[in-house]
Amino acid sequence: MTIKAGKLRESMVPEPRRLYQIHSSRKIVVEEKQRDNSLDQVVLEYCIQNDDIGYFAKEYRPMDVAKTGAKVIDITAAVLNHAKKSARWHLYDIKDTLAGEKTIISLYNQWNAGFGYLKHNILGCISGYSVIPDLGVITSAPSGQKSEFITA
Repeated sequence: MTIKAGKLRESMVPEPRRLYQIHSSRKIVVEEKQRDNSLDQVVLEYCIQNDDIGYFAKEYRPMDVAKTGAKVIDITAAVLNHAKKSARWHLYDIKDTLAGEKTIISLYNQWNAGFGYLKHNILGCISGYSVIPDLGVITSAPSGQKSEFITA
C-alpha cells in the first residue's frame, strides 16, 4: 500500500483537507480564526534529514470519507524514516479555550477521527516501524500571545 500524498513545494501554501509530502526542511504556518474573530497562528518546523519524508495536512479528511458528519483535526504531521523504520506523528487541534465539557468531547472526537485517518492512510502503510505518537491541543498562552512553535 502506498501513501497517497501530493508534493508540497517550497512556494506552495497547503490547501485544507489534502495530505502533502515534504522532502526538505521548512516551516509551515497554520492559521485558525477563532469565535472572537482573533487569528491564531502556529508555526510547524519540519527538520527533514537524509532519509526522512514528512507529511502534513490541515483539517485532513481523506477523499473517501464523506464530508457530512466527518470530524477533522487542525494539524496532522508525520515524519517517516524508511532506513531506520521509524515514524513520529503529531495530531494537534487549535482551540480558543479548553473550558467546558463540550470542548473536551469535541477534541476527543477530533483526535479519534484524526488518528483513524492517520492509521488508515499513513501508519497502515509502514508495518514493522517503531512509532512515536503525539496528541496535543494548542490554545492561547496566558499572556495573550496567540502562537506556538512546534518542531516535527
